[in-house]
Amino acid sequence: MNNLTAVSPIEGRYKKILDLSEYFSEYALVKLRLYVEIEYLIVLSKNKVIRKISDEELLILKNIHKKFNLEEAKQVIQIEKTTNHDVKAVELYLRNKIEDTSLKDLTEFVHFGLTSSDINNIAYSLMIKQFLENIYVPTIKQLLRKLLDLVEETKDIPMLARTHGQPASPTTFGKEIAVFMDRLTTQVSSLKQIKLTAKLNGATGNYNAHMITYPDIDWQEFSSFFIKSLDLKPNEITTQIEPRDNLANLFHNIIRINNILLDLSKDMWLYISQNYLIQETVKAEVGSSTMPHKVNPIDFENCEGNLGLANVILSHLANKLPISRMQRDLSCSTVMRNIGVGFAHSIIAYKSCFKGLNKIKPNNKAMLEDLRKHPEILTEAIQTIL
Repeated sequence: MNNLTAVSPIEGRYKKILDLSEYFSEYALVKLRLYVEIEYLIVLSKNKVIRKISDEELLILKNIHKKFNLEEAKQVIQIEKTTNHDVKAVELYLRNKIEDTSLKDLTEFVHFGLTSSDINNIAYSLMIKQFLENIYVPTIKQLLRKLLDLVEETKDIPMLARTHGQPASPTTFGKEIAVFMDRLTTQVSSLKQIKLTAKLNGATGNYNAHMITYPDIDWQEFSSFFIKSLDLKPNEITTQIEPRDNLANLFHNIIRINNILLDLSKDMWLYISQNYLIQETVKAEVGSSTMPHKVNPIDFENCEGNLGLANVILSHLANKLPISRMQRDLSCSTVMRNIGVGFAHSIIAYKSCFKGLNKIKPNNKAMLEDLRKHPEILTEAIQTIL
């Protein structure tokens, strides 16, 4: 796809600074579904539900996932044109892959006793987990380090505070930045405590197909073992779908992080407009097609816009996904595919904020002059002493 022809700016204008296709594309989802199907077959063997899979056969299965690429994914999509079912297409693809190997006798155990939601909910949890660990947390940590540097640099610079927009008791610029840093640190800490959940219990959450076939096996224990082996938290009491309250908790946490950065971006914009902050000029860049003197705070404005989009999407996801009719409906399927969109706008915003923070420096002189213009702020001290 040419960036200029993309409908979404995530795949177009912003692709050069962010590419989450490894995590949230249809290709990524298909590959993760395949991974879950393969791991499930392996764990069936480890728990002696099916015959032992040899080391050579284990390598065959692992390589099916390892060598899965875009061309292989196209084969899955081709199968889906017949099945009109995306998870069934992955199942049939895997069966076809082992049909001509020593694993042929296990083809009927691919996807044994499962519903598509068993595969999907685990795949999405793994997808989000990998994104959080590899992209989200490192990006937010980079932003926090930059804020810490700014706090250290400006902690002794006095500044006129404003409450209700009016001159108020003095503060320091660094202290005000420290407030944002502390708020973000608290929310990031909260985010790290969230353990992504998953379920594997069949069509209505009761292990029906498993129990009728192998009644002597403790399927609840098996399910818990399998999910923990993927470093996820088992949710053992569900309908056909994992309720996704846990995802709502995650999205709300990120919304809180985004709101803190929205607050920061707006304050940075105001400090720039008050001349408390000076933006470095970049040669050949222009702030206006008609006014050559301008240096626009575009990075903070870009951050603000993307945070707004992110929060709208994440809020809808948090409100929609925990709600399903009876034991399940399919209204969540399209919505789930947009999880990456909310995350993408968040990361674009964080990168813009980081870029903006790297362009500013405090205008000590302007801050001090503003303080001297408002001696009335000392009345609080005088009144309190009197």
